[in-house]
Amino acid sequence: MQRFNTAYITYYNLRHHKSGHLYQGRYKAILVEADEYLLELSRYIYLNPVRFRKYRNISIEEKSKILKAYTWSSFPGLLKIAERDDFICYGGVLAYMGGDNKKGRIRYRDFVLRGLLQELNNPLEEAKAGAILGSDSFVVWVKEQFLDIKALKNQDYSGLKELKRLIPAEEIAGLVAKEYRTYPKIILRAHSKQREARQVLIELSYRLNFRKKSLSELGEELGGISGAALTHTHHRIEKKMEKDKKLSRRVNRIYQEIVSQ
Repeated sequence: MQRFNTAYITYYNLRHHKSGHLYQGRYKAILVEADEYLLELSRYIYLNPVRFRKYRNISIEEKSKILKAYTWSSFPGLLKIAERDDFICYGGVLAYMGGDNKKGRIRYRDFVLRGLLQELNNPLEEAKAGAILGSDSFVVWVKEQFLDIKALKNQDYSGLKELKRLIPAEEIAGLVAKEYRTYPKIILRAHSKQREARQVLIELSYRLNFRKKSLSELGEELGGISGAALTHTHHRIEKKMEKDKKLSRRVNRIYQEIVSQ
């Protein structure tokens, strides 16, 4: 992809007597777990054409028409065979909707267009270390299977180095405390009065250090709680974040700040 970008930029600049970059930032690749993550990510991308300000106040029906006819998207080809390009593989996504057949195409169309009825969060904001989008077990599988392979180009997945590094609870607590305007030592206590900040600390410690240390060792760092209590808090705050988008954005913001250091 980088070679393609470089070649096209050179061609474009020569033809139009220009110089410099055409795109904002470099091409970025992330690893995505299939099933719900792939579907959510594809839906979010296909809805991008109607996120412009000029379309903000038009009806759902008008937005649907724009998406179905948008030339620079593969979405029309997922709905109608006549709209397809030979160089695009459509079957991968449709396989999760029953296959590349009439029913599968209708199911996928309805799935994407339902996204117009709600405000969707960008799934990429949930990517671990900015490089892997998926469940905790998927992140662990990637780490165990691939992160020790020297041939892996870390410059393409720069955030992956954070998955290798054990991040002390004190370091995480420092950033969580800053966000909640409290002191790290307060939220490191097992019975902290800063309840939400304490839960966020536990969640981030779980995300960042899952399988790098045992749950009992992580619990010991977090004020001497049990591994079961740590896991329980992790599941509870995950459910809470599904309903509380403000909290979800807050947790992900702190996470990105940690892994970008």
